[in-house]
Amino acid sequence: MNDLRKDEELWEHERNKRRYLGDDVLKSAGGAVVWWLARHENESEKAKPTPPRRIPPTRRELRERSMTPRHTPGQESGTG
Repeated sequence: MNDLRKDEELWEHERNKRRYLGDDVLKSAGGAVVWWLARHENESEKAKPTPPRRIPPTRRELRERSMTPRHTPGQESGTG
């Protein structure tokens, strides 16, 4: 009987924790970040920001680049 009561208390604790996380902490991205940082203080100090990814050019940009004349070393402009 004692084990059953402990199991019920554990389940109630888990339900309350899930409710707290779902309704309060993880409701917004900012809240989730603050919660993670508070729980992982040492890891956040080691974390390094990642550089922004280079976005590949669009088809239009590629087409415009291919149509733009390029200066070749050794050639003077206008002598084609």
